[in-house]
Amino acid sequence: VFDAVNRETCVARRPVTNTPMQALVLMNSPTHVESARGLANQLLRMELSQDDRLSRLFRIVVSRPILNAELLVLTTLLDSQLKAFKRDQTAAQALLDVGESDVIGTIDVTELAAWTVVCSTVMMTDEALYKP
Repeated sequence: VFDAVNRETCVARRPVTNTPMQALVLMNSPTHVESARGLANQLLRMELSQDDRLSRLFRIVVSRPILNAELLVLTTLLDSQLKAFKRDQTAAQALLDVGESDVIGTIDVTELAAWTVVCSTVMMTDEALYKP
């Protein structure tokens, strides 16, 4: 799915192929969900504004400042996820139950689930997966 070599030979550079299957693998991978949740937990424990958290998220994952257009998209995504998880607390808890690691701290389930989705989204971008 990610053009991995078979480990029987060494290669200097892996070929890069983007397929829809890659996004599905990541979205359904417990490891990816746990990583996104851990990053969300870390961001929520910082005493920052929402925009500053989104900027920090982008800097951590993509290693560059966030553009205004990207900030707007992520703010819209976060707002929609907060609304959705407030309406469906069971879905929020189900997302947080993925994987084996425990949720650390006493962060609101709705907020942590929404931020997990946002972190996951940034982590699935081409720029995050295939930094030039």
